[in-house]
Amino acid sequence: MLKAGGALLLTALNLPAQESQSSVAPPASSDLRDEINPGYVSRPGTAQPALGDVDKAADQAFFEEAFRELSNRQRPWNLRYGAETRWMMDSNTRLSDAADGVDSDTSYNISPYAQFLYGSKDSRLQWYADYRLTATFFEKFQDENAINQFATTKLTVNGAKFKADANLTLRSVRGGDLDVGGQAQRDQLLAGTTLTYQASQRSLFGLMGSSDLSDYQGDLQGFRRDLAGVFYDYLPSAKLAVGAQINSFLDRLEEGPDQTGLQYLGRLNWLATSKLTVQGSAGWEQRSAGDYEGGVPIFNFSARYALSSKLALTLSGYRGAMMSPTAGNRFFYRTGGTGALKWDLGARWSLAFTGGVEDSLYDTTDFDVPVDRQDFVWFVRPNVQYRLGTHVNAEVFLQRTVNDSQGTNGRSFDRDLFGVGLNFTF
Repeated sequence: MLKAGGALLLTALNLPAQESQSSVAPPASSDLRDEINPGYVSRPGTAQPALGDVDKAADQAFFEEAFRELSNRQRPWNLRYGAETRWMMDSNTRLSDAADGVDSDTSYNISPYAQFLYGSKDSRLQWYADYRLTATFFEKFQDENAINQFATTKLTVNGAKFKADANLTLRSVRGGDLDVGGQAQRDQLLAGTTLTYQASQRSLFGLMGSSDLSDYQGDLQGFRRDLAGVFYDYLPSAKLAVGAQINSFLDRLEEGPDQTGLQYLGRLNWLATSKLTVQGSAGWEQRSAGDYEGGVPIFNFSARYALSSKLALTLSGYRGAMMSPTAGNRFFYRTGGTGALKWDLGARWSLAFTGGVEDSLYDTTDFDVPVDRQDFVWFVRPNVQYRLGTHVNAEVFLQRTVNDSQGTNGRSFDRDLFGVGLNFTF
């Protein structure tokens, strides 16, 4: 059973009903990140906006297509399903330090998925569900074979002035983990809810809460993260919302003291132009845990600029705390960001280039056990897609990842990936 916890820095930024709703997600609580596990979380070929953040581009495209079909067919629901297949060469399957010897391997995977949408943009009730299974098989290291599962559902109820939504995500995954320094099996449950009240045309009040339960197998420890917050947004125009938020959080681990604290955040959601959007939050986090008492700045933002109808740039950055599954007295703050450029070369060809960096500085709740670890990771990833037909497209990608890890329990590695895939959508 999970005994431990932490805080999600969720900030549900809301514009008026006629504008699109959005939320800025924090770094993922487990290390399911695209620069380590490409394709586990985001669909291939979509530009990855943040280390640790799930790319929303594919889902948004599905929503827009589904809403058009709902209008045309006069039905309240839509279903999309498909499968993705990949062949991938991995120069460092176990994320090993060069001094320890590097093991390369080839893997194959197949990933069927289904998405269901009920309701339209203007309906009172909206429901979204997504399920994906990814089976990965290695040629040499068959002990690394894995069946990974992802399930997400979200329910939204819209009223004249009130809006409520609840979401639930389940993950059972084996994949690379920077903190662990190799492959790790983890089961995770993420739950969240947000309630907003539009008091006037310019004022919006909100309450939110979230929980993250993460269970790691083997000698690794699990944790639980609980957070509750209240926020206020002022809307001087239909395209701008600025506000403030206060969160209270509790982080509980299977070993080690509880960690508690408060977050004081400023909020922004700005449709600057028809081409530029900016959203995010920034502020201060005060944390108490055992011998540790301190505060640090935190932030989470994303921006998208459409350079043309076929060329788009996405930038994002974040800083937030993470619990360590390897030691009960350790936690660390991750500071990072990415840039993603996607270019539609024509009706069939598209090109994406993504790069990112992240710095992780470790701290301790027990001053008798000093911690001196610091990780710095960067990656670059070009990706090319070609649409073979209405329902089939092919992709090729290269990826270079380098992790420089200093201090006790640090584990540096270099990794090169080459992958080819076919994606079917119906």
